[in-house]
Amino acid sequence: MSKKSRDYFDKALKIAPDFFAIKVLMAELYAPKVKDRALFETELRRIIDTPEDRAPDHQLLNQVAKARARLLLERADELFL
Repeated sequence: MSKKSRDYFDKALKIAPDFFAIKVLMAELYAPKVKDRALFETELRRIIDTPEDRAPDHQLLNQVAKARARLLLERADELFL
């Protein structure tokens, strides 16, 4: 993955900062490729700590993203060998 990948994630976050799935995908797909465990853990913990109702239009999707974030954190050691 390249700087271009990160740029696309950053653009998506500017458009929809309260759509947790973007951060989950960045943590899951980007962070392990660039070996950035700090980014991985920070973004997933931020998702888990943010109330789903912060963005009512995305509440159900954000609940799913939170569940995915918890699962990914449990697999951190496996993803960052």
